Amino acid sequence: MRFVIAYLALYMLPFPITVLGTVARLPLIGDIPGFATAVGGIISGWYSLLSALADVTGRLLLGVDVEVGPSGSGDRLVNYVTLIVTVALALAISIVWTLATRGRRVGAGAFDVSRVLSRYYLATTLLVYGWLKVFPLQMPTPGPDRLLQPYGDSSPMGIAWTFIGASTAYE
Repeated sequence: MRFVIAYLALYMLPFPITVLGTVARLPLIGDIPGFATAVGGIISGWYSLLSALADVTGRLLLGVDVEVGPSGSGDRLVNYVTLIVTVALALAISIVWTLATRGRRVGAGAFDVSRVLSRYYLATTLLVYGWLKVFPLQMPTPGPDRLLQPYGDSSPMGIAWTFIGASTAYE
C-alpha cells in the first residue's frame, strides 16, 4: 500500500501545485504578489529534476542518450525512463516509510488523501482532454507550415494528428 501511495503521489506531481497556478488572483483581494512566479518555479524545478534523473538513468543504467525536451508526444524514450525513475523513487520512499513507521499499518488518512487526490487528478485530466476535443484545439486544421513539411520529416504521431485535424468527420 505504501508503494502505491508513493507511486501515485510521484506520478501526479506537480498536480496540486499546477491547479494553484490558476488561482493567482483571489476575489476581493486581487493579485497575490509573486504567487504565479513561485508556482511556476516549483513546477519547472520538478520537471528539471525529473529530466536530469531520466538523463542520468538513461546514460548509466541503460546506456542510451535520453533526448529531453518538449515534443508534444508522451510516447518517447524520456517518458519511459522517467517512469522507471518514478518507480525507483516510489520504491525507495516506501522502504524508508516502512522502516520509519516500524511496520505499522498505513493510516486511513494517508490512504484517503491519496484516493481523493487521485480522483481529482483523473477528473482534471479527463476534463482537459474532453475540452480539447469539444473545441478543436488539440488537433487543429493543419496550417501551411505543416502542409509544406516534407513527409520524411514528420513523426508518425504528427501524421496522424494532421490527418485528424484535416478531417472534421474524424475530429
